[in-house]
Amino acid sequence: MGRVIGMDIHRTFAEVVVWEDGRLRPTGRVDMTRSGLEGFGRTLAKTDEVVVEATGNAMAVVRVLGPYVARVIVANPLPTDEQLDPQLHDATLAEGMSLLERDHITGKAVTPFLLAHFPETTEGQSLAVNVRIILRNAALAARIAVAATTGRAAIGFALPG
Repeated sequence: MGRVIGMDIHRTFAEVVVWEDGRLRPTGRVDMTRSGLEGFGRTLAKTDEVVVEATGNAMAVVRVLGPYVARVIVANPLPTDEQLDPQLHDATLAEGMSLLERDHITGKAVTPFLLAHFPETTEGQSLAVNVRIILRNAALAARIAVAATTGRAAIGFALPG
């Protein structure tokens, strides 16, 4: 796998980090202009993957950087206050992993087991979170499709000059 480039996009700049050889390193800022992104794109490899969070400038970044890299991934995390409590998640996962080992569950049976274990153990909280993720992703997919088919430069607003 090539490098993974993470971009924390702001209105006029993006903070960039690179994951390579098991290490994360900050590489600085990129101007959020077409020329700034194109210049940055020329420094990337065709095997690189770029990850951006779904923000107003995300589609513009996808369009400008797409030709330079293997793919541009638009991440769409839930807001922190809507996520499953991390301690509940970790405890549920640890219990599930112990049960897998105890009951000698392996291979293709692991995923269905954990998918049943999480909602049962979290009393439906994990299922509610997953439903919110699906709804947010569907809404984002619709916005991206509209932006892609209408030729709009961005989901929220266009890149300056």
